[in-house]
Amino acid sequence: MGKDSHDSLLVLIHTFLEVRPEECRIRIISARKAKQKESGQYEEF
Repeated sequence: MGKDSHDSLLVLIHTFLEVRPEECRIRIISARKAKQKESGQYEEF
């Protein structure tokens, strides 16, 4: 989960690849606006 530039909470599905120790690549597979229950869980964390 994370927030976009408009401060909307998003649920992200992503992959993470460490190319080298100093370089990583993140590929976003999908993103959607978080549901109300998910938003509450995020705020608790």
